[in-house]
Amino acid sequence: MQSTSPRLITAGLWLVVISVSLYLLVIARDLLIPLVLAIFIWYLINLLARQFGRIKLGGRPLPSALQFLFAILVAATLAGLFGKLITANINQVIETAPAYQANVNQLISENFERFGLEEPPALRSLVEGINFAALLRNLASALGGLMGNIGLITVYLVFLFLEQKFFPMKLRAIFPGETQYEVASQILRRIDQDVSIYLGIKTLVSAMTGIISWIIMSAVGLDFAGFWALLIFVLNFIPNIGSLVATVLPTLLALLQFDTLG
Repeated sequence: MQSTSPRLITAGLWLVVISVSLYLLVIARDLLIPLVLAIFIWYLINLLARQFGRIKLGGRPLPSALQFLFAILVAATLAGLFGKLITANINQVIETAPAYQANVNQLISENFERFGLEEPPALRSLVEGINFAALLRNLASALGGLMGNIGLITVYLVFLFLEQKFFPMKLRAIFPGETQYEVASQILRRIDQDVSIYLGIKTLVSAMTGIISWIIMSAVGLDFAGFWALLIFVLNFIPNIGSLVATVLPTLLALLQFDTLG
């Protein structure tokens, strides 16, 4: 009997590790998602604080405490506007869902008539079976759940900021040797610099994308342009898929709202 190949054993072990990791990520998502968001916000606040540090008063930069205070105020203001915009638009979006559903039925009928085709009864049943109000309500619930985690995100942020000044001390304890400490510090500084630059550029690009989208959607008269622009800003942080979803959602709404494909 041949012995099991080492490669096969290694592949099996990796499969078990990946499966267990995915399972743990799923069951712990209610804690991990707020943690990831907290780390993201923590990076953004530090990035904003550095920008405020460039402001000179009497030839001297702002005190560190003021830098972080202004950065936190900006982040809190943006979060408040985010929550206010969601609350103001969600109910209106759900209320207009029946009108969108009627527009879909009319659009389908008109296009079948235009090309001289008979509308399949199955297609009519399928469209009528789609509950647009429920779909929009699920989207609202997902965004509302994000806002509902503000308390947990705030707790994570408090711990991150409290521990921030002790990071060098803990790093020194982990790497007591001077050479190891310098190498580890350099690597962490490079990672921090690269992540900060990435988040800064991504935030700027996402903001510009949201603003331009709002201008275009407002110009054509799309309903809830501000809400969709904000959603585009948020989803644009998700690589590849986020930008696609952010584009598809308002496009579908345009098909539902207006009477013509044009």
